[in-house]
Amino acid sequence: MKYAYYASGFREKRGNLTGTKKNSRLVRDAHPCARVTYVEWNDDPKEYARDLAEKWKVGDTVIAQGYSWGAGNWLHKFLGELWKVNPLITVDHVLFVDPVVRSKWFWMRWLALTDKGTITFPDNIARWSGVRQDLCEPNASNLRIGEVDVPRTELHPLHCDHYEIDNHTAVRNITLQIAKQYL
Repeated sequence: MKYAYYASGFREKRGNLTGTKKNSRLVRDAHPCARVTYVEWNDDPKEYARDLAEKWKVGDTVIAQGYSWGAGNWLHKFLGELWKVNPLITVDHVLFVDPVVRSKWFWMRWLALTDKGTITFPDNIARWSGVRQDLCEPNASNLRIGEVDVPRTELHPLHCDHYEIDNHTAVRNITLQIAKQYL
């Protein structure tokens, strides 16, 4: 089976047709045999991780994309829970779209407005790519994948602001290219 997860950013609500939702729909339409899931940044990722762990078989493909707090909250927790329930499941490719750290502590949320925050992911990502913007706040956070530190400057820069990056043509093309390669 082939699985794809798309996690929205903070400003995206279920009723809005935003870039992340458009991208997930395009992938679903292009790959009808894949299980494509769109989630909100604050949905409970544990049920999705447990569901995947129950259904996953050796040889299955898993890709994911997180935009803003979709990466810093949902994807962060999803991959952590997936690692806990079945450390053998490796996500084949993750696309980080201007990922923004989201602290579980309210008083630490200011990190989202600096380049000091780091989102830590377990070592269950086989391959990753990422894009960022530098025109407005919040801007991309640093990443740590397993023991590897990935400074935000290693994410590909796009000339647009944070609130439009998930709808950028380059992001849509990268999303469709990853889906075509893995799904």
